[in-house]
Amino acid sequence: MRSSVRHLVGLGSIALSACSADVRESTVDQAQTPIVRATADGGKDQVVLLYMKVASGGQIRERSCSGTLIAPRVVLTAAHCMANVWTNQVFAYWGDNFAADLAALPSAGPTLFVPPPGQPSKFAQADSYEVHPDWNPSLVHPDLAVVYLDRIPPFEPLQLARFRIDRSFENKSATLVGWGASQALTADISQTVGGRTQRTGKAPILGSPTLSDYHPEDPNAGMLDPAIRRDTLKTDGHAPYSNTCAGDSGSPLIVTKGGKDYVAGVSSWTGLFCEDYSLFTRIDPFLPFIDQAIRRGGRAPVVPHLECVADNNDGTLSAYFGYRNDNGVSEDIPYGWRNNIPLDSGQHRASHFLTGTHDFVFGVDFKPNQQLFYSLVPDGPPPSLLIANKHSRRCGTDVAPQVACGGFCRAGLNAGCTDVLPSDVQCMQDCLQLLDAFPECSAEATAMNQCYANTPSGGDRWICNGDDFMPSAVACADAENTFYTCLFGG
Repeated sequence: MRSSVRHLVGLGSIALSACSADVRESTVDQAQTPIVRATADGGKDQVVLLYMKVASGGQIRERSCSGTLIAPRVVLTAAHCMANVWTNQVFAYWGDNFAADLAALPSAGPTLFVPPPGQPSKFAQADSYEVHPDWNPSLVHPDLAVVYLDRIPPFEPLQLARFRIDRSFENKSATLVGWGASQALTADISQTVGGRTQRTGKAPILGSPTLSDYHPEDPNAGMLDPAIRRDTLKTDGHAPYSNTCAGDSGSPLIVTKGGKDYVAGVSSWTGLFCEDYSLFTRIDPFLPFIDQAIRRGGRAPVVPHLECVADNNDGTLSAYFGYRNDNGVSEDIPYGWRNNIPLDSGQHRASHFLTGTHDFVFGVDFKPNQQLFYSLVPDGPPPSLLIANKHSRRCGTDVAPQVACGGFCRAGLNAGCTDVLPSDVQCMQDCLQLLDAFPECSAEATAMNQCYANTPSGGDRWICNGDDFMPSAVACADAENTFYTCLFGG
């Protein structure tokens, strides 16, 4: 078990028995054989398989870990699982036949696509993820990360142990649940069998590890630090007890108190050949990080902001808006009283709010004698009310490329085509991404977009290009050629 934008530190070369499973088909047998010495298949719905693509050695590989749903859209896992994750290819799975369900997903090269939220699926995709800010790969501590899902899985979260696992728990049985291998074929657990099936088992808690739990043949440098040892729990993995293995990284150590189950630790390290012992990062010292993650799972604010107001060539004005979503998850705020701009009859405003800060997301037109009101009431406080009018701050030359994108989208959407066109939000996003991707051609792109913005609607001025494509302005052919020449050469 061994980590958009993403909030990661490179793992480098970590020692032998951290237990995530980087998968190579030639060396890993995915047979569904009977966690090591598991007592049963299955365990808990809240313990999900984390499947991701990672960039390693110039190649895109697969990795499997485990994690626990601790809030409706938040999965707790190990920090070392999230090293070198490739783009947005992080998924949580909760079905009972991973190989078949994975094969059924559409793909384009190494990129997988899961059904969008609201459609039946046994997968969720990560909106974002983050590791503990003090994560130190060389010490493998604190080995905690959270993954924020794009949807709510069909089961309730598991509760956290907000109490210390003290000596009263020692030598008492705890539950292990994970999606890892059932056997390691090599001491460094790089080759295993039986992964990607959920299993459960039992192991006694031995308390915190001691200095003798540092093993030079399998060096876990954190065990030389008494403070790190205090933040770690050890379980007895000798036969007949169960023990974690590759792919169980991030899985929970579950204790029972008062008849209820609680997550007390997160799987981080195991012995050679997945034998003898397992180490778990304690939950209780790191509750501030976890509680902040739970808040960012949908309780943090979504706050819109007015960028500026621009003059259009037809005597109207356009107000451009962006937003900041402090959550780790995207937020849907449907049109209506919670998301309202009375003058936005064409519904150009956003209703899906991605995580992070986003500028120049959409624009709305209004007349100089009008006031434009924008009210947004997210699930997390506070509600917002913005007002734009002719006295609002005008857009300056510093944002001319962004305003030109807005003019391009405004003109194309109003051209008169009956095709199904991209939304204003999508058009703006695509246009701004093009500017970011080719900054050396920003002047040419801006000139082309301004030409579009100055093209009146209707008549023979536009060529409609079919569904999902913006129309072309006939008068802007030369400006387009200049832009494409900049991109691709003469």
